[in-house]
Amino acid sequence: MNSPLKLPLPLQLKGIQLSYCEKLEVLPCRMQNLVNLRHLDITGTYSLKEMPKGMSKLKHLNFLSDYIVGKHEENGIRDLGALDNLHGLLRIAKLENVNNSREALEAKMDNKKHINILELIWPTEGDIVDVETARDILEELQPHRNLKELTSIGYGGEIFPDWLGFSCYSNITKLRMNGCKNCRQVPSLGQLPFLQHLEILRFDGLERIGSEFYNNDESSHQGTPFRSLQRLTFFGMPRWREWHIPDDFDGFPKLRRLSIERCPVLSGDLPAHLPALEILCIGECPEMDCLDCFGEECLPRSLTTLWINNCQKLERWITSKGLFKSGDARLQGTSPTHLPPKIND
Repeated sequence: MNSPLKLPLPLQLKGIQLSYCEKLEVLPCRMQNLVNLRHLDITGTYSLKEMPKGMSKLKHLNFLSDYIVGKHEENGIRDLGALDNLHGLLRIAKLENVNNSREALEAKMDNKKHINILELIWPTEGDIVDVETARDILEELQPHRNLKELTSIGYGGEIFPDWLGFSCYSNITKLRMNGCKNCRQVPSLGQLPFLQHLEILRFDGLERIGSEFYNNDESSHQGTPFRSLQRLTFFGMPRWREWHIPDDFDGFPKLRRLSIERCPVLSGDLPAHLPALEILCIGECPEMDCLDCFGEECLPRSLTTLWINNCQKLERWITSKGLFKSGDARLQGTSPTHLPPKIND
């Protein structure tokens, strides 16, 4: 279906379902007249260029799957400011069309207490961005504390705003950051009390993960870092060289799965205290050469699955330790070089 969408729209209409209309480019220009509209699902309308003007008039809208930010004032991000009754999931795309932090503030994201899944999307390729402006915009897109899941794709700043790691976000269980190519520092996430799933993907500029990852300056009292985290994934980090682990570190007490893939210059130890670790996946990390962090036993007692792929130095170390002896019930595979490259559970 090509633009524009020419259909009669009765004013009493309460729901519109246009999901996966992949060729749809433009929504009806008079959509602002549908003042009774409560549900608009445009999931998967990948060709949609922008929102129609006047979305702020749809004050009864309680589900809007996506908001594609337009380049003009009448269909920019500020129209979101009037839509405080939105529930569930909201994806905000084409955030490159937000010019400054003042526009972002007018979206009033902190008023949207019923949004529990939020995705913020910038282009992962394109023009060089002003890193300070990018950070200021994300600062003003701070969501309500009821948020449960947050995804950031293509964020262009060098550092994340402080709010991302505030412990007051006690409902956040899942956090995904992808394609943040300018980031030089991971955000301080260790004090999110109920964070269970964390993915850090394609941080091209990151060279080191340090103590800032575990604690923040929000308060003087800091609890056990990542006390609820169960899954941690690092992927596609071409400059990441060092993962700093503080002395006497007691974080990650519930971590069940750790995955590190395509980190070609990473070397050194992993966290030594991983008492709940069941799955360890390391792929395409040629500079990793041992797992001495786990001491004489070489691997955590809780480990059931170890998958290594294209890590020659680490494979030699594993072989030298005899970790793939026949009948070892803790490990899957017969040799390091014949293990599957990915884990799907």
